[in-house]
Amino acid sequence: MAQKTPRNRPKKPTPPLMSISFSKSGSLSRAEETLPEITEDIELVVVEKFKVGLLDIGGPTLGALERGDRWPDVETTIGGSQLGIELAEVIDRKLAKQVETQRWYAAEVRKALGKDVERLQGFVVQLDDYHQNPPYPRPHSVAAIDLVANIAEHVREVINDVQSLPLTSLARTYTWQDAPTEPRIGASFSRGLWPTEQPGPRIFFSHSFPIPEDKWRKQLWTTIENKLKKRYTKYNGELWLLTYSLIGIVDDLQIGYAREQLTSASWMPFDKIMWAYPYPETDYAHVEQIFPASA
Repeated sequence: MAQKTPRNRPKKPTPPLMSISFSKSGSLSRAEETLPEITEDIELVVVEKFKVGLLDIGGPTLGALERGDRWPDVETTIGGSQLGIELAEVIDRKLAKQVETQRWYAAEVRKALGKDVERLQGFVVQLDDYHQNPPYPRPHSVAAIDLVANIAEHVREVINDVQSLPLTSLARTYTWQDAPTEPRIGASFSRGLWPTEQPGPRIFFSHSFPIPEDKWRKQLWTTIENKLKKRYTKYNGELWLLTYSLIGIVDDLQIGYAREQLTSASWMPFDKIMWAYPYPETDYAHVEQIFPASA
């Protein structure tokens, strides 16, 4: 492989990978994996999990991974031959900003609770911003700091009330501010759903935001199209595009639309286009082959 040129290593505000599942008895379990802060390191985590998921759909075994020299992002081998993998995250930029806003507020609420956070040991506190509609104040602003204090005070007021919640019970939900002209705030409390290494509760927002159906349908294709517009030169080996999701998943509607658009693509530098969702706390990713349509 060619000598690697040092790259800039920008930090990327990325929420942890999370998944929630229900057992047959109805109880909840949750998996969470904190991702690296550096974009390049996140991509290596994604590709390592992709390698395992690829085998699950009958794909080939890939060799050891190396960072590419500017492009492609990752280089490896396939059957002894060179393989380059270019990566692209499937994400709506507005959604990414909203999720980062949630991360800031959750962390600041925890800080604002001070020693009271210890009284919520073992609790799950899911804050609710009602899809940030109306929008939450910009993080670090005076209005944001005031809102954090408001949320923390409401949480503090119900700590005694939620102590009676049994383990793995349904959540107890509160709505504290629901005026149409002010940021809406609420929270759900439950306990005993998963172990925590951090003292006190898990405090987080769900990353669920409504996206118009037409925009959702085109999201995967838009990610692929943006890569095709770069008009990559010929690579010395096989070249794949690996799209991936860290927030939300790609569904059959998106995959079908992307495949439809790819049939009329005028420029195709990639031998394969794949999508992967890396599962938390495992070495595995769910993998779908987008192009060619049949694996």
